[in-house]
Amino acid sequence: MTEMMAAGDKGIPKSIMDKAEGVAVFPGLIKAGLGIGGQRGHGILSSRDAKSGTWQEVQRTSALPPGFTGKPWAADLHLSPDGRFLYASERTTSTIAAFKVDATSGKLTTIGSVDTEKQPRGFNIDPGSKYLAAVGELSDSMTVYGIDQGTGALTKLKSYPVGKKPNWVEIVDLK
Repeated sequence: MTEMMAAGDKGIPKSIMDKAEGVAVFPGLIKAGLGIGGQRGHGILSSRDAKSGTWQEVQRTSALPPGFTGKPWAADLHLSPDGRFLYASERTTSTIAAFKVDATSGKLTTIGSVDTEKQPRGFNIDPGSKYLAAVGELSDSMTVYGIDQGTGALTKLKSYPVGKKPNWVEIVDLK
């Protein structure tokens, strides 16, 4: 990120990065980054040209559900460990947006959004990229979703009580 931000052409404007709640760097691509603005709920995908070393905007996208008109409040951003899908939580709508990542360009295709715990702050994806667990700051539960291996779509499996105001999820492989 330091190198991205120090690039002469400032591929990701400082004003966007200052408000970003999450940044994902896509493995397997030369250099790429996506910032989802915390006060905007939108993201900019930038990539670095290997020959010139300059950063350029590749795509703009949104973590907001279609038709949203309120004040967005993005929270967390995770790339699935297999690198095929990107997920972003949005607190105002209590949703998690899903995107498919193009393996060559890094461009994102919106899969859709699912309702989740109230005011989702933290979520995580298991090492096998099969499950996503989400908690909400105004919820006392954690919901676990199955990740469709073909599409990346989330399907609610079960909710579990976890105590008051959870805001972080860590998944540990105990092998």
